[in-house]
Amino acid sequence: MVRVLIVERVPLIALDLREIVGECRPGAAVHVLHDLRQMEELLQAIGRADLGFIGVAAEAREGLFAHPMLQERLGRVVITDRVAIPAEPPAHWFVEPRPVVPAAVRRHVLSIEAPVS
Repeated sequence: MVRVLIVERVPLIALDLREIVGECRPGAAVHVLHDLRQMEELLQAIGRADLGFIGVAAEAREGLFAHPMLQERLGRVVITDRVAIPAEPPAHWFVEPRPVVPAAVRRHVLSIEAPVS
């Protein structure tokens, strides 16, 4: 089963992302969280996720690319916000500035390989 995390402070954006993930991967386990602290707690419990859409408050943006949980426990990270991109962003990290474009979200969701059962 594909696991997707949505960390989003704006409820309507979170709902849109969840609906697009559901259309592209009907069997995906989708977890909607409101901040990075909740994400850390969930990743402690489930271990790893295949894809994460991360939109955070301005005060959390600066350390986003150095966040150890994002680097170690998410297969693909999509930042859905305005952020300063480091000279060499980590592999499998992408930035989709707001407003989030549904076609871009679909592209990221469909890029994840479904696990073989």
